[in-house]
Amino acid sequence: MSSVASELPETPPRPGLGAAFSAPLRIFVSPGKVAREIKSGLPWWPGLLLMILVGLCLAGLLLPLQQQLMAADISGGVGNTRGLELGEGGELPAAARYGLLGGAIGGPLLGVPLMLLFVAFFYWLALTITFGGAPFGRLFTLTVYTGFVGLAYQLLNALYLRFGGVELTSMKDLQSEALMLSLGALTSGEGFLHNFLAQLGVFQVWELVVFVVGAALLMGRARRSVAVPVVVVFLMGIALAAFLATLGSRFGG
Repeated sequence: MSSVASELPETPPRPGLGAAFSAPLRIFVSPGKVAREIKSGLPWWPGLLLMILVGLCLAGLLLPLQQQLMAADISGGVGNTRGLELGEGGELPAAARYGLLGGAIGGPLLGVPLMLLFVAFFYWLALTITFGGAPFGRLFTLTVYTGFVGLAYQLLNALYLRFGGVELTSMKDLQSEALMLSLGALTSGEGFLHNFLAQLGVFQVWELVVFVVGAALLMGRARRSVAVPVVVVFLMGIALAAFLATLGSRFGG
C-alpha cells in the first residue's frame, strides 16, 4: 500500500500570499511559473487589490492635469463643457470637479473589477465553446495577473503625459497625445481604423501572448489551439472599443 502511495504524483502546495503579491512582477519574467501557481490555487484577490491601488495612484497622478485641461475647455467652450462656467477665481464648477474626482475613484474601484470579469467571461465562453469546458475561476485569476502587463503601459503613459513636456491644451489631448507604442502611429485622425490600430500595441500583444501561454497551461492544451479562440475574442474586443471611441470622438463634441 505504501509503495503504491509513493508512486502517486505529489500535489503541489497551494501558493501563499507572498506568491500572490509578487506575481504581478513575476508575470513579466516567468509567466509560465505564475500560471502553474494559478493552477495550484493562487488567490486572485491580492492581484486585484494591487491593481486597484495602482489604478488609484495613476488617477491621482493625472487628476491635476485633467483639472487644468478641463478648465481650459470650459474657458474655450469646447465639447461637452458648453454651458459650464469657471468660478471667479478660475476654479472648476462643482459638476466638473466632482465628475473628475468620481472618475478617478470609481474607475479603479468599480471599472477595473467589472472589466476584468467581462474579459474573463468572454475568454471562458470562447474556450468552453471550443473545448467543451474551461475553469472560469482560474481564467479570471489569470486575467487579473496578466492585466499588469497592460497596466505597465498605463503607468508609462501617465508619466509621459504628466512629466514628459507634452503640449496639452484640451482633454482630448490626453488621448491624441498619448504615448504611442502601437500600430496607431502609422495612421492619423480619429477614425475607426486609427482607433483599432492604436490598441494593437507592444503591451497589448504582450499581454495577449502571456494569457495564451497561461491558459494553455491551465487547460493542458497546445498553445496554438488555445490561441485561436483567445485571439478572436481579443480582436472582437478591440474592434468594439474602437467603434465606441469613434462614436465618442464624433458625437462627444
